[in-house]
Amino acid sequence: MKKTLIIPVVSEMEKNRDYLIHKTTFQVEAECEQLAITFDSKNIRWATCNVHQENNLRGQAVLTAKKETETILIGTDHRFVSATSIPGPISPGLWEVEIEMKPHETGAAEMAIHYEPREKVRVVPDGITGECAIHLTRPNDKMGPGWYKGDFHTHTVYSDGSMTREQNLASAKCQQLDFFVATDHNILTGYWPHDEAVTVFPGSEMTAPNGHANFLFAKEPIFNHCRLEDMYSEDGVNRIIESNRENGLFSINHPFLTPWAWLFKDTKLAAVAAIELCNDPTYPDNELATEEALSFWSSLLNDGNRITGIGGSDSHLLPDETYPEATEPSLIGDPGTYIYASSLTAEALQEGIKAGHAIISRDGFIAYQVNGETLFPGDTLANGSGLLEVTCERDRVSKYQWVVDGHIVQEDIGKKAGYAYHFPEGEYHWVRVDVRDEANHFIGTTNPFYWGEKQPTLDTWGEAIDKWEQ
Repeated sequence: MKKTLIIPVVSEMEKNRDYLIHKTTFQVEAECEQLAITFDSKNIRWATCNVHQENNLRGQAVLTAKKETETILIGTDHRFVSATSIPGPISPGLWEVEIEMKPHETGAAEMAIHYEPREKVRVVPDGITGECAIHLTRPNDKMGPGWYKGDFHTHTVYSDGSMTREQNLASAKCQQLDFFVATDHNILTGYWPHDEAVTVFPGSEMTAPNGHANFLFAKEPIFNHCRLEDMYSEDGVNRIIESNRENGLFSINHPFLTPWAWLFKDTKLAAVAAIELCNDPTYPDNELATEEALSFWSSLLNDGNRITGIGGSDSHLLPDETYPEATEPSLIGDPGTYIYASSLTAEALQEGIKAGHAIISRDGFIAYQVNGETLFPGDTLANGSGLLEVTCERDRVSKYQWVVDGHIVQEDIGKKAGYAYHFPEGEYHWVRVDVRDEANHFIGTTNPFYWGEKQPTLDTWGEAIDKWEQ
C-alpha cells in the first residue's frame, strides 16, 4: 500500500531562509522485494534526497526546478533497482530519509514523499538491457600500458544534466574517449550499459554551498558514512573527505569559477589528489577561471605540493547545445585528460593520477620527448640538463609557453617546440609546457617534470590561497 509523508517545509524554512536539512522516518512492516519511493516537490531550486536503512545508504535522488518529481526503486536484486540505488535485502524496520533542499526565493516550497513496499518486484522504468554495476571491477579488452583519454567531470539526467546514460556514451565515442567518470551531483549513478568502446567509472560531485569537488572512482555513495548537513561547515566537509579517504580520489572542481569557487579554507592539501585546472572552456566565465587555476597551481608546485592537474568537461548539455554567448557546443571530453596507466582499470588510472602522469588538451595529444628517455609528466628528471621537446597533434599553429617555477621563460610558435633546461644539483625546480592558440586561448598543458625535492610548507587550502594572493 502506498503511503505519503509531508515535509513541513514552511515552518522549518523560517529558521534558515537559504536551505533546509530535514530528516524523517518511515516504517517497513514486513520483508519485501522492492521499495518504490517518489519525491514530489514544488517551488524548489534544488533538493538532494538520501534514503538510509540502518545507517546504510540505499537510494538517492536529485530534484531541480526543471525536475520536481523523481521516483527511485530499491530492490533485492540489481535488475530491479534504479541507477542511483543499492541492491540488497529490504528488511522490516525504521528507514530514514534525509533531504537537503533549496527553495525558490518566492513562493512556498512543498515536498511530499510517497513510498510503497512491494511484495513482488516490477520492472525498473529506466532499466537498460545488459547494464552493469560500474563500481565493480570488470575486465576490459583495452588492457596494457599506454595513454588513455578521458573526462573526469560529467553529468546525466539523474542530477541536472540533459543527457541520458546512453547519450553520454554516444557522445564520448564521438569524442574518441577511452573512458569517463560519471560524477552526478551528490549521488552515485552506478549502473550503466556495458560498452566495448568506452569504459565508465563511478564518481560523485559533492555539491556544497562553498565549493564543488569530485570523488573519482568512488565505489560507494559519498554520504554512506556522513550526512548531507556536513556540506554546510568546514568541519563537516573535512568529515566527508576523511570518511571517503579509501573511496576514490578527492579532486577540487573549478576552484576559481564564481559562484562555485572552492572556499573551504580548512581543507588539507595532503587530501587533495587533483585540481581541475580547465573546466568546460565553452562556458564564458571559465576562461578567467582557468588562468587563475593555472597560476594558483604554479604556486602550489613552487611550495613542493605535487598535486596533479586534470580537466573536466562538466558536461550538462546536449551535444548540439551551447551556453549563452558561447560560440562552441559544450561537449563531453572538452577538455580531454590523458592519463598514462598500466591498464584501463580504476586502480591503474588512480595510480597514474597520483604519479602526475597527466596531460590536458582541448585539441589533440601533446606528445613530448625528454632526451630520448622514457619519462612521463610527473616524473623526476634523470639529469639536471637536457632538452624537452613537444608536439601538439592539433592541425593549427600553436603557441608553446615554457613555464619554469611559475614563470614563462620561453615562447615558441609552430607545430613543435623545444626547451633546453639547466637545473643545478641540490635545488628544486619544475618545468611544464602550456599550449595556446594564436589568440592566446588555453589549449592544454602537461603536468610538470621535476628536478629535486621540496618539503611543502603549506598545510591547508586557505594558507595556499593567502600565499598565492601575495
